[in-house]
Amino acid sequence: MHLPGGIVENVRKRPGMYCGDLGEYGLHHLVYFLLDVAYEEARCGECRDVVLEVGGERGVRVHFVPDATIFEVLAFDRARLSRRCNELAALAPGLRVSFADLQRGARTLWHLPGGVAQWAHALTQARPHLHPEPVAFDFTWDGLRIQCALQWCEDEDSTLLSFANAVRTVRHGAHVKGVTQALRGALAKLSGETRGAFPWVRVARGLTAIVAVSGPRRQMAFAGPTKELLAIPGLEEAIRKQLQPLFIELLREHPVTPALLARRTSGSR
Repeated sequence: MHLPGGIVENVRKRPGMYCGDLGEYGLHHLVYFLLDVAYEEARCGECRDVVLEVGGERGVRVHFVPDATIFEVLAFDRARLSRRCNELAALAPGLRVSFADLQRGARTLWHLPGGVAQWAHALTQARPHLHPEPVAFDFTWDGLRIQCALQWCEDEDSTLLSFANAVRTVRHGAHVKGVTQALRGALAKLSGETRGAFPWVRVARGLTAIVAVSGPRRQMAFAGPTKELLAIPGLEEAIRKQLQPLFIELLREHPVTPALLARRTSGSR
């Protein structure tokens, strides 16, 4: 492909095509790209420590100077970068991610060997739980690793986070559909009802759930260039078939089961 004027000029003409937008999201996406490369190294077993420094003077330096003629926001949000470091530590269990703000003399280390289950527990630790530990599964299909963790709380708030190779899939997709269909199918089997008796909006009350898929980049398929929705052929059905029997076995005597079965629609027996 020939780009008249060169790649730099074309990026400057259409920056949104490369970083999403020209606000906070696009600005931080530049750093996220580097962190995603580090995640890939960790996933392949080539990396165990990642250090993100603000204001550092050593090591390999990538110097970001946001252009005021392009970006609407020029200051990086330290809290936002910290959250991303936390995500990567959870999605690559065993990885140690350190965020150092040398301008303020602050350093934070994330190390979550328990992966997404540990993260789900941390996200809900201030809320009353319906069961002591997250429901968690970790299995493979066609070279892909699927991890999920679910923690129900007594309140009504619900959160669903999903990822594909550490990329946040904000519109979810096949991996999330597979998990939700498996859970609803398991509740249907245990109750003698149909899956339709357990609408997801009811099942998800008080739920914090994390679903993550990782594997070779060539296998990742998305519905668009923004990678907001995962669309790997066959993944939804594969997850449903593998996960539904596991849900059934686990929920037979699980403390959260009575509360979930009570959420069937009023028209069900």
